[in-house]
Amino acid sequence: FPGWARDPTSAMKSGNILDLAPFDSAEELASLGLDRLKTALQALNLKCGGTLIERAHRLYSTKGRELDELDPAAYAKNKKNRDEGEKQKDVAQLEAYVYHYTELLSE
Repeated sequence: FPGWARDPTSAMKSGNILDLAPFDSAEELASLGLDRLKTALQALNLKCGGTLIERAHRLYSTKGRELDELDPAAYAKNKKNRDEGEKQKDVAQLEAYVYHYTELLSE
């Protein structure tokens, strides 16, 4: 069965990681808007809720710092009910079904 491999660098390739070098303040980051700040925070696995200014400050606080230097409270909580491996297995199973049914229909 032809499948797909998960690329751990996909967040960087899709443009979700935001280069903070051009920004001199959280207020400048806020000019990007709620949605862009949310995707940038999600790409770093940081909490992404709050107001525009709260998101901008949270993201700007990462400038020039390694992720392991950040306060653990800044990270988003993982969903406890399912882990990533289970989700990937479910998707792979569904893809197998689709592939199988496509083969049956093409005969």
